[in-house]
Amino acid sequence: MLRILFPAVLALAGSVPMAIAAQQVGVAVEAATLVTGSGPEGEREIAKNSPIFLDDRLLATPSGNAQIILVDKTRIVVGPGAQIDIDDFAYATKSTFASITVKASQGAFRFISGASKPAAYKIETPTGTIGVRGTAFDVGISEGRVHVVMVRGTVELCPANGQCQLLTGLCSYGVMGSESVEVAGNLRTKSQAEKANFPLMANERALRMQFRQGGRCASTASNRTFSNQDRTGDSFSPEFSPSREKGGGGNKDNNNDNR
Repeated sequence: MLRILFPAVLALAGSVPMAIAAQQVGVAVEAATLVTGSGPEGEREIAKNSPIFLDDRLLATPSGNAQIILVDKTRIVVGPGAQIDIDDFAYATKSTFASITVKASQGAFRFISGASKPAAYKIETPTGTIGVRGTAFDVGISEGRVHVVMVRGTVELCPANGQCQLLTGLCSYGVMGSESVEVAGNLRTKSQAEKANFPLMANERALRMQFRQGGRCASTASNRTFSNQDRTGDSFSPEFSPSREKGGGGNKDNNNDNR
């Protein structure tokens, strides 16, 4: 009987499209001129309250800016010229990740880790990976090099063909190529050309307060003033729950709470 039914089942499966729901992992709480998304929900402009899905590719124009909060309260700013892919994830609980991989290919972005364990986060870049250890930092990718400046915590910079180096401390500046990492000292002492790799830090006026880091490493002007309107939405509670359906790129359940 199995020999008769199995081909029939295969034929039926081949003739009926299998719809797999897009897996939402976050939301854009603010967006400006212009950030686009492409992925399981097709091509679209990212606007305020736009959902962010697994396998989304987010692409910003040279003046673009999207402020995103993931389900575990991780905050990401997709800054000028950035290309960011939400590549893979697995849930530890309904509000934390067991693992999440973000691919950053170009431009500027900011990463502020959320409630998940530091080991859950991995950021892949053209020259190597950035390991997160409970952290806030800015990245600028240009001319085949990855520039990183710390605000708090520690990151591990691991070039594709070289030795990993730790970067820690306020305004600590590192440059990662594919074969080595240069721990270059304090960004405050560097040239304007080097500071230009971090446009989000130089001018934070377009950012909501919970995405701001003070601008004190790359700018001599204070960017800490903000209006009452900027204060709105400082606390965020996701209006979605992670789906428990298996399938799709990375929505894998892990019932062990890693916290």
